[in-house]
Amino acid sequence: MLVQNFADWLHVLIPSLVGYVQIYALPLAIAYFVHLCWHESPAEKNANKLPVVNRILPFEPQLITRIRWGFWAKRILQQAHVEYGDDPYVLARGDMDVTVLPASMIPELNQLPAEVISTREFHAHTLLGHITGIDIVRKTGFHVKVLLNRLSPALPQQIEPMNRRISAAMTRALPQTPGEAAVIKPLELFVEFISEAVALMLYGSPLCDDPEIVRLCHLHTRNSESSYFPSDQVFSGGYVANHEAVFTIVFVMRFVPSWLQSTLVWLLPWKWSLARTWKAIQDVVVPEIERRRKAEQRSDGDEEEHQDCISWMVRDGKTDVEQDPEILAKLVGALTSGSTFSTAGVVSGVIANLSIRPSLLEEVREEIQQVYDETQGNWTNSALNSLPKLDSVMKETARLTPAAMVLYSRHVEDDFTLSTGLKLHKGQRITTVPQIKSMNPETYRDPHTFDGLRHCGGQAFRKVDNDVLTWGSGRWACPGRFVANVMAKMVLVKLILEYDFRLVGDKKLPDVVMHEFTLFNPFTKLEVQRRDQVS
Repeated sequence: MLVQNFADWLHVLIPSLVGYVQIYALPLAIAYFVHLCWHESPAEKNANKLPVVNRILPFEPQLITRIRWGFWAKRILQQAHVEYGDDPYVLARGDMDVTVLPASMIPELNQLPAEVISTREFHAHTLLGHITGIDIVRKTGFHVKVLLNRLSPALPQQIEPMNRRISAAMTRALPQTPGEAAVIKPLELFVEFISEAVALMLYGSPLCDDPEIVRLCHLHTRNSESSYFPSDQVFSGGYVANHEAVFTIVFVMRFVPSWLQSTLVWLLPWKWSLARTWKAIQDVVVPEIERRRKAEQRSDGDEEEHQDCISWMVRDGKTDVEQDPEILAKLVGALTSGSTFSTAGVVSGVIANLSIRPSLLEEVREEIQQVYDETQGNWTNSALNSLPKLDSVMKETARLTPAAMVLYSRHVEDDFTLSTGLKLHKGQRITTVPQIKSMNPETYRDPHTFDGLRHCGGQAFRKVDNDVLTWGSGRWACPGRFVANVMAKMVLVKLILEYDFRLVGDKKLPDVVMHEFTLFNPFTKLEVQRRDQVS
């Protein structure tokens, strides 16, 4: 009888519970979602009582802050400069609060050890390392050591084979008959050219001679099938838009609350493509490291030393992390992401600026021709560094269109008080806005105007300049800047000497600005025509 009553009670209770769930589940889920979006990234403790930019209301939902920063970052920074000048303030991004410091404090910050401020932690966070794979830099800076201590000193010996590979790729892709024209999407095609040098730099011979390895280098950076078409096909609209996988994921997912990113990112096709290339890199690099490690052990140092990043990592790794093949494979992928697209963007920007300034283009072309004649076409490191006009155009391009509107970004690892009395607290993030100085009339005359030759006689493009900050500053300045400078100039020299080119539409498309990033417009089309007289 007792059992029967209990069964009857359950028979009544369960439908009632189901009814309540149906009524209240959706509103509760929505309320919980709103709560998480509102409080998903608590505001940084503003111990210095600095003014806060991009937070209109004290309890504004973080999702709203994210959206506003994502679409109107440039305007927000400009307004902040008008209001606060060189005074520090807190920038609310939605995913984090960042203390913006004046660039004049960089020399003092450069003196702080890595135990106090860290660049790797900041970049891993801002590039969503947990979903893009870039978070490997949180574990180790081994790749930076390899670039600085191995690749940069070996660069003079690498220039000839790098140039040969880039030239061959350009010959295959671009018109070779005088007068023949084609329309290209410069950013995507230049990624392929740069990938030839990156494959040599990372994998070395004979692996880099495998077309699939080169293809892997540029597929890890972009997603599409083709960038080169005969003129009539492109003009008819028959082309596919390309995208840079890592940045596309970052652009989209930075709008999404942090707790949803790891799940929703799989709705993006670029995430699936990126996951495939990460796996492909692992499948190539891990067994290759094991093979080279065994070869090193057998050779007892008698074998000729290979000049590539994988070989240097195998030789120089000391700790368990530096010897782990899977970690090294991830570092190779991170280096691929960081070297191809950014360098191709510089080349694309320079070509676009030259194409709408014919007289400047002729001056640069004459300079390149003169050095070509003097060296009989032997483009050594010294020859590439003897092009002050080209250097100036590259630097001016970077000044007006920096890769990011905030640079010198750091994560504070330990408490520290600056000479101004400003207190840095563990867990805090700091950054600077370089264009405040580079667009200052006291720094550059008529700063909003493109003057391609304004940097002649000044610092070369490859060198750190605190007025522009293209490469950052101090011990954390970009370790790959020397390689990027060489790769960019190899493409530019050949293109300027051997081709006439113009932007389709005869005007430069506006750059893509999303969050703090500035990217060359991927929909830009360039008509290139083989010159009649080529040295």
